[in-house]
Amino acid sequence: MNVEPALTSTFGKKPEYLAGANVEPALTSTFGNTREYRAGTNVEPGLTSTFGKKPGYRAGANVEPALTSTFGNSREYRVGANVEPGLTSTFGKSPEYQAGTNVEPALTLAFGKKPEYRAGANVEPALTSTFAKNPEYRAGANVEPALTSAFGEKKNIELGRMSSQLLHRHSAKLANIELAQRSSQV
Repeated sequence: MNVEPALTSTFGKKPEYLAGANVEPALTSTFGNTREYRAGTNVEPGLTSTFGKKPGYRAGANVEPALTSTFGNSREYRVGANVEPGLTSTFGKSPEYQAGTNVEPALTLAFGKKPEYRAGANVEPALTSTFAKNPEYRAGANVEPALTSAFGEKKNIELGRMSSQLLHRHSAKLANIELAQRSSQV
């Protein structure tokens, strides 16, 4: 027969497959068991503050003192020692600054007091109208008569006749325009 037998398990029956024969043992922790791995052996200790314990780091040892004001304590900084006095007015105290000494007098009006400034002396006379005094400017001399309306003064019949004449002329012009347009189209 050409049929292979079914595969069967031989686990645990042959010596090379016995449980644990070729298997590495599980890794187990040796932390705290060997000398070099004991807790804290190769660990640096935590940093602690030595502020105020060593002389080089004592509070204020290498710190500059706060600047304090010596205003009013030292001679050269006393109030008003090196300060110029405020400027004060000496107006009216010194002779050269007395009121009105070097001041020009106010200009006063001299109109009408001196002959060259008298009223009308060097002034052109005002322009006056000469209308209707000269013959060429007399009223209506060279003026066209005003246009006046005659509307409503003539009889209504005349107006009707005039308007009908205008209407007739207008319609005749329209007829001529229409004829000219038709002839240009032909």
